[in-house]
Amino acid sequence: GGARMLLEELLGVKERYEVEAARAVAESAEVSRERASMEAHVAEKDALIRELEAARSSLNGQVQHDSAEAAALHARVRTVEGQLEAKGQEVMEQLVATSARNETLTAALSAAREDANSAREEAQAACEDGT
Repeated sequence: GGARMLLEELLGVKERYEVEAARAVAESAEVSRERASMEAHVAEKDALIRELEAARSSLNGQVQHDSAEAAALHARVRTVEGQLEAKGQEVMEQLVATSARNETLTAALSAAREDANSAREEAQAACEDGT
């Protein structure tokens, strides 16, 4: 009677834990995809930095060129700086969002594990009481 009900309840907790664990695994994979996307953004940012440094170096090395060409290089440097700043902001926002999501997943998984452990301990206690 009571032990059977407790066993059925334990099986229900186990099923919920398995569903929660599967969801956590899927969300963890999503976090990994987001991290890969963020790393791609960082690589783009690094390429923009190299381009900016090349543009600055070119600008510094071409003092003899006319002012129109120098103005174009200055404009390009400002454009690349703006792109770099925007990309850096985007990467930081993604990092904050990914970190928050990871903390949420970790907390949910820990709670599910605690529920499963509590149910297992109750079932063991009930089995010991029943024998």
